[in-house]
Amino acid sequence: MNTKLFMLGLLMEKNRHPYEVQQLLKNSEMKYYIKITKGSLYYTFEQLEKKGFIEVVDIIRNEQRPERTIYGITKSGKQEFEHLLLEQMIKKEDMHRPIYEALLFAQYGEEELILEQLKTKISQLTLYLTTLQKVYEEKCGKESVAKLYILSSVILHLRTELKVLQSLYNNIKNEKIDNIGNDVLREIENQCL
Repeated sequence: MNTKLFMLGLLMEKNRHPYEVQQLLKNSEMKYYIKITKGSLYYTFEQLEKKGFIEVVDIIRNEQRPERTIYGITKSGKQEFEHLLLEQMIKKEDMHRPIYEALLFAQYGEEELILEQLKTKISQLTLYLTTLQKVYEEKCGKESVAKLYILSSVILHLRTELKVLQSLYNNIKNEKIDNIGNDVLREIENQCL
């Protein structure tokens, strides 16, 4: 996640306070595909201000609350945003998944325990997929095409991962995990038909 690009992008929409960004992340569909910690968020605002990419445009004072500093994007911030946007579009994607390390040695593990973990992971993934599909249906026709593409991409990736895990589960259950010569890709693709 390019936190600088994210913050500058939000400031391209309108001036904001860091807390507002935190709430936006917490209360929108972005929480499903963007992970930014509170500390990272405030640190990024601080760094962007130091570099002159954002500036204070207002300070709201209220006796009942601490003062709120509202930031806006500068001309150089808009240039940096454009640079980061284009750079991010062609950035090589990392296809690492934590499960890959475990799969390298799955044939040495206790089969029943592995099946139990896979079943849990499949259930979690199914729930996550169902949630995102509901979010997509709620947002369809109300959000920009770009945001719908993000949700669509995540949904399609989750569907594929679910098919792979279900196939893996079936192979382990049928004691095929250490077989050699199986065409696993075709096996997974044929499940889709």
